[in-house]
Amino acid sequence: MYPLDYFHRFHTISFRIGLEIALKRSSFSLVKYDQYFEKIPQGQGVSCIATQVPLTEQIFFRPDSIFILGNGRCQGVFSLETVWTPKLSRVLHHVRQHMDGLSSGMVSAQYGLPGQDYRALFLIRDESMLSNVLTQLQRSTQFTPFRRHFMFASITDSHRDVLRCWRIVGDAKHLYHFFMGHKTFRLSR
Repeated sequence: MYPLDYFHRFHTISFRIGLEIALKRSSFSLVKYDQYFEKIPQGQGVSCIATQVPLTEQIFFRPDSIFILGNGRCQGVFSLETVWTPKLSRVLHHVRQHMDGLSSGMVSAQYGLPGQDYRALFLIRDESMLSNVLTQLQRSTQFTPFRRHFMFASITDSHRDVLRCWRIVGDAKHLYHFFMGHKTFRLSR
């Protein structure tokens, strides 16, 4: 395993652990959780990546994690991208893949909630890259229709509070709760 792969997988797993701990103090629970390094048997010795989502017959993408949260009354689908790369273009590539995933409706359909949009969460390696991503997406007219479906956090912030560390494009002054959606904290930066 290469160094970037190690840190990528480490932070993907750390998010899940933090989420499971945080959910013990909430009314929501984890209904399903898939990660990119898990395989699903397809029969005859063939398997596919657990998070693989088809966009067309020949094009697919693989979020790092896809999970469902529920509380008995409602359920929601979420995806996680852990972005350890120092390259802004790579982060934006992942954002575009999720824009395509939202447009196709395939993520929620694959997870048994057809017609329901999902929320894409992006864990970014550091505060500087996070700022660059938010600035770039703020300028993008192609991203505008998808804004409400995306939230971003630095890995450091997610270790402090995995539920309430999220930022949205267009509001750099507040942190948000990722599945409740409400503002949780005003930043003093």
